[in-house]
Amino acid sequence: MRSEAIRVAFRNQKSLDQALADAEQSAIIVQRNPEDAERVRRRSMSRKGGSVPKTDALQMLIQVCVREAPEINRRKLWHRLRQELGRGTITAIDAQRIEFRTSNGKFKISPVSGLKDRLSRAKRKGDSL
Repeated sequence: MRSEAIRVAFRNQKSLDQALADAEQSAIIVQRNPEDAERVRRRSMSRKGGSVPKTDALQMLIQVCVREAPEINRRKLWHRLRQELGRGTITAIDAQRIEFRTSNGKFKISPVSGLKDRLSRAKRKGDSL
């Protein structure tokens, strides 16, 4: 109860009766089959973990540009990406968005405003290599 009082807003806290009922239900499940209870616990922990973001085709292209010219800025990168138009990855680019094809052939759209973040990520990744 103390743990919940610290973590959860007052109006969302369980009553003492509800907490005891939940504990009793958990005890019954553990008594019936401890392996299943452990499997359920591990599954819920795994779901909370999240996933690692994958590098998409546009980000890989930006990383190549950064390797070629480490001092590149956002504006120069945008012009460099315009040169890549029609060469496979980039299918369309304008002042607001970049359309590109992923490695599995799907089309994605990324805002040009995100180039700044993608560029800084690529430069950080380049420093760690």
